[in-house]
Amino acid sequence: SSIAATNAGLSPRRRSRRNHIIAFVEVVEAMLYPLIMSANMEILKRFQIRGAPGNVSRTSFDGRIVDFWSPENPTHLIIAHDGQNIFDKKSATMGQTWELVQAAIRVSEDFNITPPAIIGVFHSSTKQDPFGRIKDLAPQKPFLGGVATLGPSKVQLSELRGDKYLAQIAQQIIPTISKMINLERM
Repeated sequence: SSIAATNAGLSPRRRSRRNHIIAFVEVVEAMLYPLIMSANMEILKRFQIRGAPGNVSRTSFDGRIVDFWSPENPTHLIIAHDGQNIFDKKSATMGQTWELVQAAIRVSEDFNITPPAIIGVFHSSTKQDPFGRIKDLAPQKPFLGGVATLGPSKVQLSELRGDKYLAQIAQQIIPTISKMINLERM
């Protein structure tokens, strides 16, 4: 192995010390791996919400804001679009959340099951791009394939990014958060 080759020529004391350092680094990496496994994800803050145990984590995936909450040992998952409305009334469009976690907990108690982990994916509307939500959620292929719109649109078909939005959720957001919360694959 490369460790054995690297240890060749070291005194027994130095070899032991080096092996302990390597073992320590491996343990730390294993503990931190879920937090750093996606260089494109940054944890921005954690906060609590009324009626739910634990914390909500606010993250950024390449600039896309994503909030998520999870019970202990989750077994299933809800993905919610318009994530700014799910957990935090400060980011909610009308200053009122959808209380999705609280509803999920109530239903789960009624059916005696573990509540689902919930991921809220924010849309990308901003003052500079007020049609970001439409661009995110509109499916590209039907419109680019000739499906007619109901009227004039302020969004050009070439600006649609629904496929990219869904790919980011499926290929980056879900796998990263699922590993962080130890969500078992179904």
